[in-house]
Amino acid sequence: MKKLTKQTLGVGVVGTGFIGPAHIEALRRLGIQVKAIVASSPEEAADKADSLSVPRAYSNIQDLLADPEI
Repeated sequence: MKKLTKQTLGVGVVGTGFIGPAHIEALRRLGIQVKAIVASSPEEAADKADSLSVPRAYSNIQDLLADPEI
């Protein structure tokens, strides 16, 4: 099994309200890669992912959890 480090660990953030972007910034400051974000609609998820430079956007947590990079 591959050892996870801050450089290889990929996380997803659920929620794009006030605290979601704050958590993304905090994770990045720790050197952790934010790979995806979940919002309540596909449009909101895509808009927030774009504005926060997050590579993937999901509108439900099941899809996020199925992502092998998370």
